[in-house]
Amino acid sequence: RKIVLSNLPAPYGLTILDEFIYWTDWETRSIHRIRGDDTSSIANILSGISNIATIQGFNLATYDTNKPNDVCKINHADCSHLCLRNSWGYSCACPTGINLAIDKRTCQANLTAFLLFASKHSIRRISLEDSETSAAFIDVFLPIPNIGNAVAIDFDYKSQQIFFSDVSNHSIRRANFEGNNVINLINTDLDTPDG
Repeated sequence: RKIVLSNLPAPYGLTILDEFIYWTDWETRSIHRIRGDDTSSIANILSGISNIATIQGFNLATYDTNKPNDVCKINHADCSHLCLRNSWGYSCACPTGINLAIDKRTCQANLTAFLLFASKHSIRRISLEDSETSAAFIDVFLPIPNIGNAVAIDFDYKSQQIFFSDVSNHSIRRANFEGNNVINLINTDLDTPDG
């Protein structure tokens, strides 16, 4: 065992992804990271998060996902996701955290490194693509309805599904990578599904 950092205000959630250690802190209401044991690399990733709890990091580039995940098949003027009208006709756009491909029509959900975290009434995702610059950190609220108090979270690489527990609703739920198709997996006979 080795102590990497000490005298932190109120650390709670912890995850390791590639060469970084990420943690949540109840007192600073933030997500922090450090590269290995290099204390000069400590960075505050995101601040002002109320009720922050657990955190998990994922790098899909290191896992065999068998096939790319085609998130949406909406066909509006050949745009895969969003079609925006403008003075010269239209342009295609993508939801936050998804990139528009070179063809300027197709959105690619090509996140390979990201953090998922629960913040009481929301499940959120931060892309770690090109994480050397803090401008790359985009905090995405997943559109999961009726979250009472989410406290534990996990992700299945193969199915691209997010699993989380909700202690207020006494349930364990599942959603897809974009936060859609939410299903209650267990919502009976659970007292406090907090982990």
